[in-house]
Amino acid sequence: MALCSECCCGNFRVEWPRETFPNKCRSLIKGKLVNSTISKLFDRSLQIIWPNGIKHDKILFLLNDSASYMVKTGKVITVFYSKMERVTCLTHALHKVTEEIGKIFPKVNQRISNCKKIFLRLLRECKYLC
Repeated sequence: MALCSECCCGNFRVEWPRETFPNKCRSLIKGKLVNSTISKLFDRSLQIIWPNGIKHDKILFLLNDSASYMVKTGKVITVFYSKMERVTCLTHALHKVTEEIGKIFPKVNQRISNCKKIFLRLLRECKYLC
């Protein structure tokens, strides 16, 4: 399986002109979707940005989902990137919360499931109309 990662690098400031977004790079690697593979992808992407040596102290945060392999990856690579904080995507975090609520309250889980079906149907119909 081939995996792809995308890294953004730049000065994250509110006053950016619209033309000067951070640099982006993509990296491909073959392997299973486990923390060691994701760590390699992260490292390889940073080598593209800094070919003369990764500036470990410049990495401030890692934004990822809340999958177990991504949580483990974040914990493992903080050893090399001392200033880095791992941040979970808000959408993924909210999804986790709804899963936990669904376990405790089955009726709420059914309502959430029905809402998902409605949104999926709307997406299909919007694609058909566009």
